[in-house]
Amino acid sequence: MAVADTLFEQVLLHGYTTSRAFNEMLPDRRWFMRSINGRRTHHLHLVVFGSPTWLKHLLFRDRLRSNGELAQSYAHLKSELAARFEHDREAYTDAKSEFVASVLAVA
Repeated sequence: MAVADTLFEQVLLHGYTTSRAFNEMLPDRRWFMRSINGRRTHHLHLVVFGSPTWLKHLLFRDRLRSNGELAQSYAHLKSELAARFEHDREAYTDAKSEFVASVLAVA
């Protein structure tokens, strides 16, 4: 993560923003976002290659790629939660966590 910490200014120069205070609470990743017209369009997470965090995200991705029904369920859930929590990004993310955990538990 020390290398990721040296990249902050470079990432910010490319249109991303972040919260250094929030990132201090993340021992396994660094987080950035990009917005257009006040709406978040991109999230960027810097993680250590091969780390448990890296592997967990790839495992989740691979489970969705290999199971179309599961991917459709996740897409439906995200749409439903986006409508329900239109103005509360944290609640939206929290509401997805049970689904994500269940996918990872099976994997």
